[in-house]
Amino acid sequence: MLLIDGAKYQEWTLDSEDKLTEDDLEQMVIEHSDDIFGEDSIYLDKKYKLKTITGVGSIPDGFAIIFSNQPEWHIVEVELSSHDIYEHVVKQVTKFMDGIENLDSKDNLFEAIWNGINSSYLLKHKLEKASGSSNPHWFLSNIIKKNLPIITLIIEKEQPGLKGTLSKFTYLPHKIVEFRTFRREGVGLAVHAHLFKPLYKPVVTAQPQPSSVPADSVEIALAPSCMKSYYIHIPIAKKHLFPDYKTTLIVETDTGPIEIGFNIDPDWGVWLSKGLGNWFKRHPELKAGDKVAFSVIEPMKKYRLEIVK
Repeated sequence: MLLIDGAKYQEWTLDSEDKLTEDDLEQMVIEHSDDIFGEDSIYLDKKYKLKTITGVGSIPDGFAIIFSNQPEWHIVEVELSSHDIYEHVVKQVTKFMDGIENLDSKDNLFEAIWNGINSSYLLKHKLEKASGSSNPHWFLSNIIKKNLPIITLIIEKEQPGLKGTLSKFTYLPHKIVEFRTFRREGVGLAVHAHLFKPLYKPVVTAQPQPSSVPADSVEIALAPSCMKSYYIHIPIAKKHLFPDYKTTLIVETDTGPIEIGFNIDPDWGVWLSKGLGNWFKRHPELKAGDKVAFSVIEPMKKYRLEIVK
């Protein structure tokens, strides 16, 4: 039992009345992939992102890429403790590694991961931010093709002998994440808690200083794709500065007023695009990492766009 502020939480296990299934665990891993691998990471699950892989023997449950000073990529297997780990993990990953020994299979794997990332605005933005260059394809290729993967097993309860079983991968590093789930009594999964050790080291930052940016303004660092596709992304934390529906905004700029169309993603923020093409073309000096600022002149109607010097 887990007790939080007087509320009782019971662990969701294989022996619960409504048994925990592998599909349940896989969905929770997808939902909390940023918490497991870090916000500066990408997680692709096999069911939705990796259907195009061919010639690799078998397909793991997912792949994770962690961007850090020493980027790494993980072959992820999600399993229940009731399963035979040798049959479900060792043989599965062995088949996969045997399958990508040839160059063609490695290329297929990389292209499938690359296409999966490019199918999502969020993942594409993460990769561009991590690469810090205009060539994220080369950056990702270096991670996948020049580094050995880490075998990562995510399981609801670690069993005795599990580490010994994974040690059969003598040529590959491996990690185990025990991912436990607790549900509040009388409520079910609607109120729950997870207990696990993340695979990234939290960044310890200095005491934050008061921001010099006014509350009705936002500064944005331009991603490489901004110059190619002529858009500016406003993060979700500043979404409240904009209307909640598709419309046209009047924006004052150094080249005169322009009308800008935009879309809102409830999970990612505001995408300003239509109407920005000419403004970008008149500022060929802009490059990835440069900052622009949006400020409110008339709430929900009129704004100012400036280049931060």
